[in-house]
Amino acid sequence: MQVFKEAVIGRLRSCVDEDVFIPLYPKKFLEDRLSPQCHFRDQQLWTAVKLLGNMGKWDLLLPESALKELMLDKLLNRYPMITVRSQTLYNNAVNACTKIGDSLPLSWFKGENECLPQLQNFRNHLVQEVHTICKQQSPEDPNTKSSVVEVLQILSRIRCNDYHGDSREIPL
Repeated sequence: MQVFKEAVIGRLRSCVDEDVFIPLYPKKFLEDRLSPQCHFRDQQLWTAVKLLGNMGKWDLLLPESALKELMLDKLLNRYPMITVRSQTLYNNAVNACTKIGDSLPLSWFKGENECLPQLQNFRNHLVQEVHTICKQQSPEDPNTKSSVVEVLQILSRIRCNDYHGDSREIPL
C-alpha cells in the first residue's frame, strides 16, 4: 500500500510541476475578455482549479502533510492565487474562489479555530475581495449582499474568519 501511495503522490507532483502553467500577460491583453491570452489564462486557471479539486478527493487516502504540500504550497499558492488576484471581473474571481474553497478537504478544518498558514494569502485575497465589492457596488444592489455572503461563507468554511485587522476595514 505504501508503494501505491508514493506512486500517487509522485504522479500528482508531476501533474503540478509539468501540466499546470498559467503565464503572466500584460494587463492590456487581459482587459480584453475576447483576447486569446485572456482565454488561455482562464482555461489554465480552471484546469488548475479542477486539478486542485481532484487532488482533494485523495483526502484520507494519502498523508495529510503530502496533500497539503501539493495542494496548497505547490499548486494553490503558485498559479491560481496569482491569477485570481489579477482578475478584474469580480464575479469570475468570486466564482473561482468558491471553487477553490470547495476543493479543500473539510477534514483539514475540523477542530481548527484558525486559518492554516498556507491559506493566509487566500484569506487576505478574500478579505480584499469583500472590500472591493462593498466599495464598487451599490449597497442596494442584491448582488452586493449575495457576493459578500458568498465570500464570507468561503472564509467560514476554511476557518479563515479570524481576521484580526481593524474592524472598520470590513464594511458590512
